[in-house]
Amino acid sequence: MVMTTAPAAAPAGRDATVQPAAVPATPVGHRPALDGLRAVAVYLVVLFHAGSSRFSGGFVGVDVFFVLSGYLVTQLLMRDLASTGAIRLSRFYARRFRRLLPASFLALVGTAVVITAVLTPAEVVEAVDSFQAASLYWANWHFVRESADYFGDQVGRDPVLHFWSLAVEEQFYVLWPLLLTAVVWVATKVSATRRWAVARVLVGAGAVASLVWALSLSGSSPDRAYYGTDTRAYQLLAGALIALTPGLVTRARRLAPVVAPLTWAALATLLVLASWVIRVTPVQRGVAVCVVAGVLIVGLERGSTGLLSRALSRPTLAYLGTVSYGTYLWHWPVIIVVEELTDVGPLAVAATSAVLATGLAALSFVLVEVPIRRASVLDRLRPAVIGGGLAISVLAAAVVIPAVMQPSSSRPADASTAPDADHLTPVPADFDQVALYEAGYGKPVSCLGKAVTECTVRTGSGPHVLLLGDSNAVSMIEAFRAVAEQEDLTLSLGAQHGCSWVRDWFRPADEAEQRTRCTGVTEDLYDRVIPGLEPDIVVAMDVRSGRSLGHPDFEDRPENAENREHVLDAVEQLTADGQKLVIIEPLPRDPLNGDPLKCLERASFAETCRFTAPTDSFWLEELERELAAEDDQVWTIDLDRAACPLLPTCDAVIGDAVVWWDAAHLAPDHSQTLDDDLVAAFRLAGLVPTT
Repeated sequence: MVMTTAPAAAPAGRDATVQPAAVPATPVGHRPALDGLRAVAVYLVVLFHAGSSRFSGGFVGVDVFFVLSGYLVTQLLMRDLASTGAIRLSRFYARRFRRLLPASFLALVGTAVVITAVLTPAEVVEAVDSFQAASLYWANWHFVRESADYFGDQVGRDPVLHFWSLAVEEQFYVLWPLLLTAVVWVATKVSATRRWAVARVLVGAGAVASLVWALSLSGSSPDRAYYGTDTRAYQLLAGALIALTPGLVTRARRLAPVVAPLTWAALATLLVLASWVIRVTPVQRGVAVCVVAGVLIVGLERGSTGLLSRALSRPTLAYLGTVSYGTYLWHWPVIIVVEELTDVGPLAVAATSAVLATGLAALSFVLVEVPIRRASVLDRLRPAVIGGGLAISVLAAAVVIPAVMQPSSSRPADASTAPDADHLTPVPADFDQVALYEAGYGKPVSCLGKAVTECTVRTGSGPHVLLLGDSNAVSMIEAFRAVAEQEDLTLSLGAQHGCSWVRDWFRPADEAEQRTRCTGVTEDLYDRVIPGLEPDIVVAMDVRSGRSLGHPDFEDRPENAENREHVLDAVEQLTADGQKLVIIEPLPRDPLNGDPLKCLERASFAETCRFTAPTDSFWLEELERELAAEDDQVWTIDLDRAACPLLPTCDAVIGDAVVWWDAAHLAPDHSQTLDDDLVAAFRLAGLVPTT
């Protein structure tokens, strides 16, 4: 690289600029080995999203992308500093828009069109907000707000979930040139002759702060730690730090006999970290990948003569890396469509999706990306490019996405001529999946941090009833509202999504954040709300989960044994002051976790969407019945037959009412129909007057 002979120290009055000769030299030209590394990274992500159990850590490909992005973008900015002494912001931002926005816009709109045609109306409505956030490069914070679980069952529900990482990178591209300018200015003020050493210290400190922040949040708020730009900054800054320290590559060339096997070991470690073998949290895995990616970058940048560098530089692999951005954009919606339309295994999904996504990426690259990037006229219109890019993003979010994503019913138009139509029940003509989905299965009321009277939703002349429990209790709120009206009861609500009525009750899958939240809810209920409200009757309800008492490994599952003791403690506390405790036994649930609203949207007959509930003896039901038999202050109510008259068969529709909102929760309209069953049980127990 040609360097000028300007002095290293800036003249007086020009501390804000950097003399070209003072900027460390950075590699120039195309490095195909890094493209090959991109290809490896993107197909690891494809394997993960396709559901490959062998590559259950394949999401680490995103971590590799972050480190690479930090490295390569910082090199671009360093070249600006080397040639002009300053970062040309308009040039940088205009090039970023031309590089990223066209392919992103095309993929977003194309995905919106296909998804609207393939998915059910409720799924389309659910995804609109995500598409809008993706078009504004704000998807990561949208998913933080929605508490999306990237590693749970819902990972397959949002067609643009993968845009979270693109949002992080775009936010980095916006902020990093400004921050690097500030870092260089501060470093120059500290020591003009050692400004780059100071700059490296400042960037390293920022990376460490980000890493510490990510680790501190990984236990209490894993989604926040995974999606946050600030908690991902350490990986981008790690790449930037390598770019700011080109001497690493120089030393690597001198130590080739040592660095070469280290680079191979780093690639092998990356593949192990992407597999099922390593069992650590995503943040811990990300830290390891950050180190591995750094070793790979330095090892590959030391020259093109190494065996691994030559392997990753092979034309086919390098080309796949060149179009990896487009492959990443398209692979996730392709996987969703393939899984929606076929019934094949993860490897077949991965192979099919990889081919289709790469094909779409190649078309986008040739027809859209390259022409826009090479249009010389746009070099002279940088402000227009930046303004146009921002306008396109805003218009896509405000106008294009809502216009494209107008759901239409996918239900069969006429089922009257189908075989056996006379013996089956047509799906109600007024079935509206979107309306049912948006209505939810119940809206909890919380007085956490408020006056306890905020929990009371109706005041009557009869006994005071307090409903406690998790989302299954929430799904019964409408039934209890109806009971309160019918019997003139005072009704208070303390049921919250995901939080048992039993103190310290948790399931193995509960995240630390949920445990912390629910601990706060139950502590407040037991210590403040219940004593403050002084209810006459506490009604409690929980979900059916865990093992049956008779299951061979019941005693080997410590969470069941512990929760059994917690139930005993809770019953003792709730009846200590003379309150009567009514426990509604867990309702039947679909063991396959089906989606009844989605099924009914596509079915001609309601019977298609039935499920068969387990009939084994569930340990919690057995325990609750034992307590009711031993304590005259405790009653149990079994609503299984009310929810499923043909038990163990559970219908999705009874009469004209949809029964199930999802695999475990009653729809509000059907919940209301259980009021008579509840009143009858209350009267039988003598809890309300008999008329």
